Parts: sequence; structure tokens; C-alpha cells
Amino acid sequence: MAMLVMGICNHVIVMSDPQMAPAAYNLCVILAKDRIDEAIIFCRKASKIRPDNPKYAYTPAFYLYHKDRKDEAVQILGALTQKHPAYRDAQMLLKEIKDSVVFRK
Repeated sequence: MAMLVMGICNHVIVMSDPQMAPAAYNLCVILAKDRIDEAIIFCRKASKIRPDNPKYAYTPAFYLYHKDRKDEAVQILGALTQKHPAYRDAQMLLKEIKDSVVFRK
């Protein structure tokens, strides 16, 4: 119940102040368990608001990968690793996707 209340509060905050990247990110993570498509929207919003934060760019790629939307994830991760080459999570996920048997370019 607390998670639901927190999610609703974050949703209201993000809608009333679109510069709240942390709130958008938190809402993304909360929604990802049951409403992943909606979560991806909020992840992308956080990334757009704060493009300097690699965590915000990585997270939509992570959820897209888990939705089997690997091409989209690879695009995001490719750009992310160029902009933030030291961000190891992005490098590792990109390698995992590219090494997977089911990935086709």
C-alpha cells in the first residue's frame, strides 16, 4: 500500500513540475513491476530532463531489453556509452544484448 501511495505522489509531482527528474525516475522504477510500458515513459522523461545523468538514460534501456525491445535498448545504450564511456552498467548490458543468441541487427 505504501508503494502505491508513493507512486501516486510521484505521479502528481511529475505532472505538476516536469523538471522533477528524480520523481520521474522513481515512478518509473515503481511502475516497472506491473506497468512496464508506462514505466518506460517515465524513465524516458527523467532521461530527457537530465541527459547528464547516465542512470536516467540506462534505465529505459534496461526495461526495453526486458520487454524484448532489444533494438531500441541497443540504440540508447550505444549513445549512452559514447557520451559516458565510464558508465559500466551500460557497457555490460550492451555486451549482454549483443552476445545474446536471439539478438538480430
